[in-house]
Amino acid sequence: MLKKTLFLVNDVFFIFLSKDHCIFAFQIFLEPMRWNNFLLVGLLLGFTTTVWGQHVKVLHNSFQLDSLKMLSVDFLGTYEVEPWAGDAVLVETTIKLYDASSGILEYLIENERYKIDADTIDETGLHLFSVKKERKIVRTSKGESREEVKVRVFLPDTFNQVGDHSWEAPEEEEEEKQTSSAEPLPPEELPVDTTLQKKIE
Repeated sequence: MLKKTLFLVNDVFFIFLSKDHCIFAFQIFLEPMRWNNFLLVGLLLGFTTTVWGQHVKVLHNSFQLDSLKMLSVDFLGTYEVEPWAGDAVLVETTIKLYDASSGILEYLIENERYKIDADTIDETGLHLFSVKKERKIVRTSKGESREEVKVRVFLPDTFNQVGDHSWEAPEEEEEEKQTSSAEPLPPEELPVDTTLQKKIE
């Protein structure tokens, strides 16, 4: 349970939350409206408990492919892949943490619990992976916190799936390669129509 301490000093109420390190203070007038003031104290105490509930955070990562033609992933948990018209790989991680404070979620993010990083493979492929290979159960003073992590990968629509966790961009057509790589012949090497030459002579 979240512990709250309420004390009065010189007609000022202080509410101290030991878990979130928050202090609320306000002046209380002990003459008329005293019951309204105590009602305000109750509302503040109720408000502080809402700090512990469901918290959502969405993280985004972008990875440039440049000339890389292959992609492989090694994520902790399940993920979804969606094609898009861009030329980079986008990763969206949605985190939902229940029965915990927002401070706990921020702490987990800062400690790379959900971080995704990348490496290149043989200078031809990009490998995306979860930095943490295991996520231990989050425990608080209220018990275990339920956690939901959803990962979506937005992949250029030119890539085709070639394995369970790998994709590859198709190679260019051989004819296109030959056409683009062929150099124009100099004038002296161009083929000459000898029939036309004889008629002119």
